[in-house]
Amino acid sequence: MALSSWQKTFFGLLTICLLLGTGVAWFLYDRYRVAPEPELTALPVRTYSGEAVATAEWIGQPTLVTFWQTWCPPCRTEMPVLAGLQQSVDGLRVVVLSDEPVERLERLSELVPEGLPAYRVPSLKELDVFTYPTSVLYNASGEVLYKTTGVLKLDADALQVLLAEAG
Repeated sequence: MALSSWQKTFFGLLTICLLLGTGVAWFLYDRYRVAPEPELTALPVRTYSGEAVATAEWIGQPTLVTFWQTWCPPCRTEMPVLAGLQQSVDGLRVVVLSDEPVERLERLSELVPEGLPAYRVPSLKELDVFTYPTSVLYNASGEVLYKTTGVLKLDADALQVLLAEAG
């Protein structure tokens, strides 16, 4: 049974619409996905040598945590911005976390600016992090003030206003 020309056109247009609809849905899902809110003191952070990092000691100082991957171009672009924020926002701790193998992180350590603490976590999936970079800003009490997926949309002035409003 051969398809008529109008049936071929119909099924061709239907296929195009389904593909476009899927692409738009994925774009919107990825763009507007809500960033996770992992509890600061519960983050399973380790140094590259495997030693546990006491994140409870981060309480008392505002902390910006960015989850990243070495293969992620926006993550690489954001690294100097994060280092700049750490230097320009008084009292702000900035750390970057990845779940990639230690060997890769050490080999690509030049991606992380000097002075910017970089650590490992066992699994970003277990923290509900699926989009890179993802950033979460905690106040000095460890409560989430701001979160975003994708490149950080705050500059130093905006961060200082957020921290001042939070007390």
